[in-house]
This record gives sequence, C-alpha cells and structure tokens, in this order.
Amino acid sequence: MFRFTIRELVLLTLVVALAVGWWVERQRLDRAALDSRHGQAVAERHLNEYRHAYIELHRAVERDGFTIASSNGRTYIVDSKQAADDSRNTIDVTSQTKSPPP
Repeated sequence: MFRFTIRELVLLTLVVALAVGWWVERQRLDRAALDSRHGQAVAERHLNEYRHAYIELHRAVERDGFTIASSNGRTYIVDSKQAADDSRNTIDVTSQTKSPPP
C-alpha cells in the first residue's frame, strides 16, 4: 500500500491549487478578450450605421437646395439659393439640438 508523508500531500495540494488557479485566471482572461472583441464589433456596427444615416441626411438636405456648414463649433443649414451671409436664411442646428436647462 502507498504511504505518503504530510510534506508530500501538502506539496501535491500546492501544485493542484496553482494549476487550478492558473486555469481559472486563463478562462477569465479569455472571456474578457472575447467580450472586448464583441463590444468593439458592436461599436463599429453602430458607427457605420450613424455614418450611413449622416450621409443620407446630407444628401437629402443638399437635394432640397440647402448646404450644411460649420463655423466656430456650430452647425448651420444654409439656403443655397440665397446669399450665405444673409442670417435670415440660415438655421442654427447646434442651438436646436441642445436641451433647455432644467
């Protein structure tokens, strides 16, 4: 019959504990990497959807005879048929998209 000393059993327990701990950590890292790749793919898909929507909106605005312009961090829609410096024919989109203060 086998005879083991306390020292050998403690050493075996230590080796098994290290192996299990390494395996658990490796599984956690693999799962985190998979979640990260999935999150990046979702973000890229949303970015492409927003980019496509912006292009379609830009085309629709230009098709109706307007131009989208930016100046000093503000976005404007300008009637292309009128003079661009006439403020009566300019819509400030930036101020309309901000929510009013509470």
